[in-house]
Amino acid sequence: MTLKVLIVDDEHLARIALTDVLRSHGDVDIVAEADSVEAAVAQIVRHAPDVVFLDIELPDGSGFDLFDRVDVQAHVVFQTAYGEYALRAFEVNALDYLVKPADPKQVDRALARARGTTIKTPTERAAVSWRPDDRVRLQEGKRVRFCRVGDIAYIRAADDYSEVYLCNGQVALVAQRLQHWASRLPESFVRIHRSTLINVELSEELVHAEGAWQVRLRGCAEPLTVSRRLAQSVKARIIGRPPTRR
Repeated sequence: MTLKVLIVDDEHLARIALTDVLRSHGDVDIVAEADSVEAAVAQIVRHAPDVVFLDIELPDGSGFDLFDRVDVQAHVVFQTAYGEYALRAFEVNALDYLVKPADPKQVDRALARARGTTIKTPTERAAVSWRPDDRVRLQEGKRVRFCRVGDIAYIRAADDYSEVYLCNGQVALVAQRLQHWASRLPESFVRIHRSTLINVELSEELVHAEGAWQVRLRGCAEPLTVSRRLAQSVKARIIGRPPTRR
């Protein structure tokens, strides 16, 4: 059986090096290369590869973003110059994790595992939590922009959409429900209302006014009201957090 392989890496020389190793395997067909998340999505849809060698740091986001953008029905072998992402890689059931420059023996091992391992379905893949420095994709119609998770001040539900408020005052209306964000955001985000998530790292003031607790966030003109049901837990998270260094 021939393994269809997609290489995703923004470094041209890294793609060449991996291609040289893969070509030594008679049952490997390199169907395409991609240098970004966007390009990888297109190539996965077009070729339905069996194995994806995926770099983590790409120009338009993280390799982990690929799982949010397309149904990845392939074995995924992460490759990166950094070792700190290994745990996150295996949280999405990665087949293997290679630190660049990849040793040919490591590539051989990954291919051997691909030949003898069943591909995990999307429902079997665990959701990967974002980190404050991760970049997320905000798409409004045909407009796409990116922001750091840590720069999101709060998110408010709007039916089947979400309003994403950034600490620089910008707002994005994206076609994702609030639950999507709640399942992926780091622990610094807490729910203050059934329709609102805030980044407690950006909280600057917590006051009791007009019969309710209100929190003011950096970069946001208006304070946000905390529901009575969640008031105690929100107060504990905000008051108990360490001071933020600026």
